[in-house]
Amino acid sequence: MSIPQKYAESLLEVAKDAGRLEDIKRDFSWLVRRLHDNEQIRLVFVSPLFSGDSKKTALDRIVSGVFCKEFISFLHAIADKKREKYIFKIYEHFIKITDAYENRVRVSVKTAFPLAPDLEAQIKQKLEKKTGKEVILENTIDKKMIGGAVLKMNDYMMDRSVLNGLVLLEKELVS
Repeated sequence: MSIPQKYAESLLEVAKDAGRLEDIKRDFSWLVRRLHDNEQIRLVFVSPLFSGDSKKTALDRIVSGVFCKEFISFLHAIADKKREKYIFKIYEHFIKITDAYENRVRVSVKTAFPLAPDLEAQIKQKLEKKTGKEVILENTIDKKMIGGAVLKMNDYMMDRSVLNGLVLLEKELVS
């Protein structure tokens, strides 16, 4: 088990035990967005030039009274153990295992144009029926696509793009 996986799984256990899963998901999401969007905050958070204590003090000033105490303790542990560089991977794994715990799956559908709301609802409904899980559908637009769709769910990928169809047709004609 990797370092990010260990930390994510520990955080999920703390969240469940404390009954604070929604709060911790909200806090972690907020932190990751800020770290992603603000280079200065990110550099201070992950820089080895700042001690764990100075990072904890800075974090306390920023998030005290905003984040739940369990998440602040988690961030302190990360600073103490110098694991800040793993924060994005920890978050990624935390979302993945939280989704599994809450019987949810995330599905990415890449298309050339935005999906019509009724088509998006149909896809979501069919996937929920097939998986028996709540589906969070994310439609990403790829202007390079001619048409069709590429669906990704966990390790499963279904490519029904026009380009893939042309590649398959070419293989059939050549063989």
